[in-house]
Amino acid sequence: MTFLHCADLHLGRRPVGGQGEFSRKRYEDFFRGFDHIIDTALSEQVKLILISGDLFDRRELGPQILEESVKRLRRIREAGIEVLVTEGNHDNISQSREMDSWLLYLEGEGLLRRLYCTAESGTYTFPSLRIDELTFYGAGYPGAFVDETLTALAATLDETARNIILVHTAVAREDFLPGTVQPETLDLLRGKAEYIAGGHFHSYAGYPQADPFFFIPGCPEYWDLGEQGKRGCILYDTETRTRRFIDASPRRRI
Repeated sequence: MTFLHCADLHLGRRPVGGQGEFSRKRYEDFFRGFDHIIDTALSEQVKLILISGDLFDRRELGPQILEESVKRLRRIREAGIEVLVTEGNHDNISQSREMDSWLLYLEGEGLLRRLYCTAESGTYTFPSLRIDELTFYGAGYPGAFVDETLTALAATLDETARNIILVHTAVAREDFLPGTVQPETLDLLRGKAEYIAGGHFHSYAGYPQADPFFFIPGCPEYWDLGEQGKRGCILYDTETRTRRFIDASPRRRI
């Protein structure tokens, strides 16, 4: 089986300011980036598409954003490909406001399946999804609790199973940013998770540098024109346990 991992699609993003030609083209660029991912998934005949957070740029969606998104998700469904999603900080699902999420609507329409975790009185629960020989888990966007959440997940995983984790986080750096995970926490998952699908940062990355098992594919487009690094999606073959990065070819910056 082959799956495609992408993240940070930020569908519906517009530059701050007016609604002129530049704004319209940049709005379309993010949908074009998703189209490229879908085309890749179809040509590579993948079974699954994993989206590890920030499917949308904002929790509140205008009707056109929803319509354009549904159109593309239906195309994926018609090709017989299943979409697995976990929420990101831009999707903004919290326990108290979950019923407001458009991800729940899309799941109800049969266009995707949502992977998530819950925390009640300090106890974490991680509903799993079994597809073929793989078991999938989602941790969403834990924010400041990312280390605590992934430590709890590591304690529950069966080391004999082939586990895949979707979580909207990136590896913490010296210039600390909210919602990033410490390398020592990810080390707890080595040998327990075959592939961790990360996100949050917008350029390609893998951890550790030698023999990585945690991956960030990058936002298909430049969310901010000051961003650097390559961006695209990752194809993973579960039989050979090999991966291939595919560049998104974002709009050229001047």
